Order: sequence, then structure tokens, then C-alpha cells
Amino acid sequence: MNWQQVIADLWPEVRRKHLWPELPMPQMGAIDAPVAMQMHDKQITLNTATCEALAESMPAPAVIEALLDHGGSHYTRCPWDLATHLQLYATAKAELGRKSLARLATDSFIDVVANTACVKEVSTPLPELYRYLGGGALQGALTALYTQIWGIELHGSGDPALIRRLARIPYLDRQQWPHSLRRFVRLVQPLLEEEGRGRRPEPPAL
Repeated sequence: MNWQQVIADLWPEVRRKHLWPELPMPQMGAIDAPVAMQMHDKQITLNTATCEALAESMPAPAVIEALLDHGGSHYTRCPWDLATHLQLYATAKAELGRKSLARLATDSFIDVVANTACVKEVSTPLPELYRYLGGGALQGALTALYTQIWGIELHGSGDPALIRRLARIPYLDRQQWPHSLRRFVRLVQPLLEEEGRGRRPEPPAL
């Protein structure tokens, strides 16, 4: 599969949907997440292995469009800019202490905001992607949250009471993001710590 050509074919339409953001042509690569954006140069990178795995369950163009929508929504909706990202990270760090958990919490929260805004505002195959995107208990809970707030069955997993409480957070209210992130962190902290135990330990603080 010539993934870069699929990106080139879809990118103009994705940019149109997201009101023509000034972003460079996305690239394929080997990264830790399915898709990532470097806020300093606005470069979106899609995980080649993730795309190949998802393409076994859904059409390859839909995989690319969904991931491009996700990456574009991070730029146009949340975190919007580096300063906002740093503010949200500092909020999570104050709650959790550990840098790795704070990063995971911040990334998870902004994913919920960006994905939810995207699904509510444009036509996107993102929901279909989340039916097939694997992951641990944290991702299962986020997928169940998407089922609740998007009104689309995505077969997530998690404590129903937890999901209901997460669904009450006003993710799309930008003015409340710091407060909403604190609520989010306190609710999912056990899931963050469970996933964090499977990651490499942090180096000692200087």
C-alpha cells in the first residue's frame, strides 16, 4: 500500500473540512501513537504499523481520513497551540506528580476534546476507527465514553458508573478545560496508573 499517495489524495478534502488549516503535508512514520502532531512545526505523522493493522478491518482510505481528521482537529480545536498544551500538562502534573502520567492524562483528555469536536462538526470516519483501535483498560474506557457522548455504539469497556461521570464533563467548553481536566484526571487516575506500570520508569529528577 502506497500510504503516502493515499494521504496526498485525501489531504485537500481533509483540509477543506477543517477550514483550510495551514499545515504541511502529513507523513507516515514509526511513532508510539496511531497519529501525532509536533506543535512546534505542525507536522502530523501517521503510524505505518497502525494503518496497516486497521486496514485489515476497514478501507485504507477511511483509516487515513480518520487519522488525518484526528490530527487536524488537534490543531484546529484542542490543544490549538503549544501554550494551551503546556497549561493543560501543568494542570495534570499538579494532580498526578509523575511526568509520564501527566503526559498520558493530558494526551487522553485532548484526544477526547479533539475527537468529540470533530465528530460533532464534520463528516468523519473516526467512529468507525474506534471500533477497531485496540488498547488497554484506559482506551477501552475512552471508547465507552465516546459511545456515551457521541451516541454511536463502539463496543468500549469500563465501569458504567465511571463512564457516566466522565460523560458529564463539558469537554467542548474551552473556558473550563483546566477544571474539566482535573475532574477527568481524578476519575481515570487508577487507569492511568495501571497503564503507567507497563511503561519504562522515568529517570530520577534533576
